[in-house]
This record gives sequence, C-alpha cells and structure tokens, in this order.
Amino acid sequence: MDKYLGNKRALLDSIHTAVTSHAPRAKSICDVFAGTTNVGRHFRQRGFDVISNDCNRFSFVLGVAYLCLRAWPDFDRIECVGKPSAGTIERLHQTFLAAARRDAGQTFPEDRAEDSWNNLKPYWHIIAYLNELPPVTGGYIFENFTLWGKKSKFLSVRGTEGKRNYFSKENAERLDAILTTIRAWWDEGRLTETEVHLLMASVLEEVTIVANVNGTFHDFNRDRLWPNSLQSLHLRIPLIAPSATSSQANCADALAVGERLANYEILYLDPPYNFRQYTAYYHLLNFIAAYPFLPDIESYLAKLEFVRGQNMEDDFASDFCFRDRFVDALGELIDSMPCKYVCMSYYGGRNHWNHWSHKNRPTDEGILTLGDFFGDSGRFRGCEVFPALQVRRNYQSRVGEKKEFVDEHFFFAEKRSRARLAQTRNTDPILQINEKLGLGRFHSYATGRFQNPLPGFLSNKTAAYVA
Repeated sequence: MDKYLGNKRALLDSIHTAVTSHAPRAKSICDVFAGTTNVGRHFRQRGFDVISNDCNRFSFVLGVAYLCLRAWPDFDRIECVGKPSAGTIERLHQTFLAAARRDAGQTFPEDRAEDSWNNLKPYWHIIAYLNELPPVTGGYIFENFTLWGKKSKFLSVRGTEGKRNYFSKENAERLDAILTTIRAWWDEGRLTETEVHLLMASVLEEVTIVANVNGTFHDFNRDRLWPNSLQSLHLRIPLIAPSATSSQANCADALAVGERLANYEILYLDPPYNFRQYTAYYHLLNFIAAYPFLPDIESYLAKLEFVRGQNMEDDFASDFCFRDRFVDALGELIDSMPCKYVCMSYYGGRNHWNHWSHKNRPTDEGILTLGDFFGDSGRFRGCEVFPALQVRRNYQSRVGEKKEFVDEHFFFAEKRSRARLAQTRNTDPILQINEKLGLGRFHSYATGRFQNPLPGFLSNKTAAYVA
C-alpha cells in the first residue's frame, strides 16, 4: 500500500538505523500509528517482537495478516473449489516474485520468496479461484460507489450533483463477487480468523491499486476513470511468512491503547501532523475491511453522506489532527506507554506549524516546538534530533503545486520512567464505534507473549484473538 498517505517505506532503513544505534539491545517495538504496518513488518523480519495499532480497521487487517502469522495457512475448511487455470496461477506466481524483488528485503526476505510461494499453495489456490469468479451485477460496491449505481448519487455542500466514481464497472462487479464470496465463507464457518484476514488483506491492497483516487479516498476523480482504475482487478498474494516472534495487532485510539499493552522497549511514533482525519480519508477501505463481519450492510450503506460516501457514525477525530491539542496529546500518549525509548518521525512539510504553499521552504516552528517538548528533563533522560533523510521528495503534494523538497527528522529519547501513568481517558472511541456497528472483533489479535495483555482491558462483549 505504497499510495497510503505518510507511508514510511522510504524511511525504513533510516528508522532501523535510528533504533539499533541508540538502543542496540532492544528486541521489541510498538508502532502506535501503524497505517500500512510497514514499520512493524520491517522489524518483525529482523526478529523483533512487534505491536501495531491504528484507528483504521484496514490497518488491523494488515496487522493480523503480516505480523501475526504463526503457521502456513491451510484453508482446510473450504472444500475443493475447482482447479484454477494455469495462467491465473502463473500470474499470481510472477506478481508474488516481482513484489519480493521490489521489496528488496525491506519487509520480506527475497531469498525466501520461492519457498514461501510453495508453502502458500492453499492460499494462492483460493485467491486464484476468487480471481476467476464471474462478476456480480447490482452488488453493494457497484450500486453505491460507481457511476452506474442506483444509490451512488451525491449532493455536495456547494450544491454540486453527481455520482460517485471510485471504480470501473468491471472492477466493481468483480469486487462485489469476491466480497460476497468471502462473506459467505465466513458466515458458514469455512474460514478461520487468520484466513479471513489474509483474504481481506489481498482485497484491500488490490483496491488501493485500482481505485479511481489520488492516494486517499476522501474524493475520487470526478470526470473520468484514470489509467490505474482501468486495470483489471486481480488479487495478489501478500509477502507473508510465519514467524515465532510475538506480535499484536490493535484497532484503537492511540490515547486509549497504552494500558492494554505488555511492556516493550521502543515506541515508534508517526502521528498525524495536520488536519486530515484518517478514518475519513480511508473510509472506503475501512468499510471493505468490515464487509465480511457487518451484521447489516444495507443499514450501514443507507447512512452514506457527502460526496465521498461515508457513514458518519463510522468516523473518529484524533486529537493529533488539531494544532492546539497536539503537544498535550503527545505527552499523554508517551506517559501512558510501557516503553523505555521513544523514536518519533517528524515530517517538516505542510503541517500544524507550516502552511507554506507559497514558500520555497518550511519554517522551523514545528521542530522547535517538538524540541522543547522532548527537552523536558522531567519526562526524558535525554533526546537526540537528527535528519532522517536530508531531503526527500514530497510525493503527496497537492494537485497544481510543485513537488517540494522537505526535511524529515527523528527524535530519539529515553523516558525517565518505564512505568505507565494512569490514563485520563476511561473509554476508547474506536472500540465504541466498532461495537456500535457490531464489529467488536476489530480490537486485538495477539500471538506469543503478547497474547495475554493486561487483565480486564476487554469489555464483556469482546475477546483477544489468539493465533
């Protein structure tokens, strides 16, 4: 999911260097704004115990699929679904090997690609079957999110009328067929918890490739289908392999998850630095992630609003997306976490302190503000600030603006006390949203030593899922 806003793939080596040079004995890390889970995947491959968290359900699905796999999946509850064509299987094979080459060892060992492919035969057999399903006419994606749908009309706050244009007709019909089948398999008890997340990870990653959007799902290309969206939707096999390391995937507000976690050493932070509310910017991925589990899909879709088509009961505003709350929220978060070190990425582009679309360079206000925060000797024993990449291109620049060079830095600090302070928030808004929608399973999935987090953190309606 390299199109994800703020994706840290380009910084993985720099993050690794920052962690291993400042805490060479550390073997556990928590990424509390996990997004694509690339940071966790990078460290898991290198033997770290990994915890991931994000307010978005799609990130939880990726966390289960990429971070929590303990054994090769066998999909033995699904009876023979027919023999896919050799061409479909070979295409899956080649795209898997090509993805491993592109990854170049960042999150997956390239030299194990062929061995992993062979061990994933039951998985790619199912994916090949899904890729060959006949299209479904009039499905939920088609009707609500395409130009041809009967329920895709919108009226903007400015009075503009139109239809949502997230997918081509062909891809919407194929996506509906795939999602309907996975949902039926889950309802019939033919998929394990791990297996359904593996299938949904394949779906989510393909949707980001073929959706008619510019990186986020807050809007779509109104007038036409862009070339990427005219590609035929074709599910792929994620770069996955089992690991004996401990792992945990969480779907929670970062400010409410700390008390649920066992001790770990490194807290990695890449918080939102601007107004963008990520549950709104990735609402469609979060809906798709929930598709197999929603008790009533039609009721959920009946509440879609705005041009983008989001159910506003399924939304969350993070304190980190407000300038006047950011620093206090950062302190609250770090104090609540049972870690020894904090490593934070700071993106010096357009953020709370830099609105510089008409300037060549950002100001230093943000880095000075955060420098003062990490300079608090009552909270930290010490802190170092250093460039992550001296300059890198801002590939998420807005349409019509030049792609600027921007600075990115790391803050690396040691906490004075590893003990977590009592959290001032008694509720987790993400858990409340998911439970209200009948999606309490989007909470925590754990393996190894993380499978028994602090007692009492779960409500009576939910339970931690253990691989």
